[in-house]
Amino acid sequence: MAGHGLGLVLLGNLLAQRYGGDIAKNDQIDDLFIAGGAGEHAKQVMQHYEDKLWQKDGKETVFLPLLGLFDRPMDVELFKQLQEKAEVAHGLQNMADPEINQMVGNLEHIGLILHDKTGVVGERTEYDAHPLVREYFGQKFEKEEPKLFRQAHRVFFFCLMSLGRMTEAVRPRRGQMQISEKLEDWLNAANAATNLVDLLLATGSLLDAEKRAKQGIEWAGKTADKYRQLVNHSQLATTLHRLGKMEASQEFFQKAEGLQGEDDPQKPQLYALQGARYCALMLEQAQSKADYGVVLQRAQDAQKIALKRNHLLAIAFDELTIARSQTLLGETRAAQIAFDAAVDGIRKAGKIEFLPDFLNHRANFRRQQGEQEKGQHDLDAALETAVRCGLLLYEADGRLLQCHYLLDEGKLKEAGVALERAEKLIEQMSYGQKIVEMYIARARFEYHNGNGELAKKTLQLSKERITEIGQFGLRGELERVGEEIGF
Repeated sequence: MAGHGLGLVLLGNLLAQRYGGDIAKNDQIDDLFIAGGAGEHAKQVMQHYEDKLWQKDGKETVFLPLLGLFDRPMDVELFKQLQEKAEVAHGLQNMADPEINQMVGNLEHIGLILHDKTGVVGERTEYDAHPLVREYFGQKFEKEEPKLFRQAHRVFFFCLMSLGRMTEAVRPRRGQMQISEKLEDWLNAANAATNLVDLLLATGSLLDAEKRAKQGIEWAGKTADKYRQLVNHSQLATTLHRLGKMEASQEFFQKAEGLQGEDDPQKPQLYALQGARYCALMLEQAQSKADYGVVLQRAQDAQKIALKRNHLLAIAFDELTIARSQTLLGETRAAQIAFDAAVDGIRKAGKIEFLPDFLNHRANFRRQQGEQEKGQHDLDAALETAVRCGLLLYEADGRLLQCHYLLDEGKLKEAGVALERAEKLIEQMSYGQKIVEMYIARARFEYHNGNGELAKKTLQLSKERITEIGQFGLRGELERVGEEIGF
């Protein structure tokens, strides 16, 4: 039997199981010696198990396709979530741990599952298989049961999200998008692109996010769904904002708002997450208190819709916009109440991928109010979550703020470490939105490090960039630091 080494292992185990290891009986096993490329013989043995030795809907034929959802080991925690929630796993739902262990042990014995690293029954932490095994059962699952495959992918994705494993969640979300594109299911493809872009933004893949956001607009344009089109336009606008392309971002938000008016003339302004993200851009473009007032009114109007619909995520985002607007308007007591409501709201919504952003904003507010201890608590929680979940975008935000907190305390060396990490992340992600704030933090650090002239030159760079890209809402922070360093 020529071909892949896995095929030889599987064939040997099959002969041992059925014929006591008698190689002379190999001619009694049908279809295993048909010519094929490397890996084909292994697939033939796996197919033989399915066709001749296992029941059609038996536990092995349910368990192994779940491995095909992964490009790495499937840990026990995720398996239990899939066992409970994936429709394809119905046949496993009533199986107790000892039964699962016995089944897995049998699959180990024949070579379809790799041996447990712990070597202790009942203490296994993951299930792993040769890549060819995952590929075979995964592709077969997708081809023969596409609806169940998509549902299992959704469960897989949401399980990863609920566990805070954002980087791992990118793959199933990308897979969902590719499946919908292949089926020319443009509505679901556009929706999947939106969900993928959210993950790519949070995990710091901004250039990939821009590409996928543009694809989403293209696919949404192949539907007659105005709502879907406005969501995808606002998603690209958000991505462009993160990249520091303020004018282009505004252009796409305005297009999205035009589509909003066409979709629902009674509600011509963007609301929910799309509206909150437009407000975030507007706050950075604002040049006067009147501009801040416009944003505050938008957020209050949007929140009325969210409250009526009990849309927890939108309620939280609107509360955050209200808090930020009130801060800039000097309404600090109202802002404090709104920030607390925003953080409580995002926790209630169960959206851990946004929590660090909310905590960073409240930590910044608390620093401005002289509440260092409370603010430090928020910042620590934001950074812990961002690092644990791979949310590089919010880690960068947090490191910039951490630099300021440490400079406030006179901890120059630690502040430099935080700043260097922030600068590295911002460059790595092409996070253009934060370049001004990066310059401001660097200027402040250099001033406290005894490099006054370099501090002033760096602050001048931030001033020039504010004018260049229209990020006028950051002039207040520029002026505060300018006064501190004598700029």
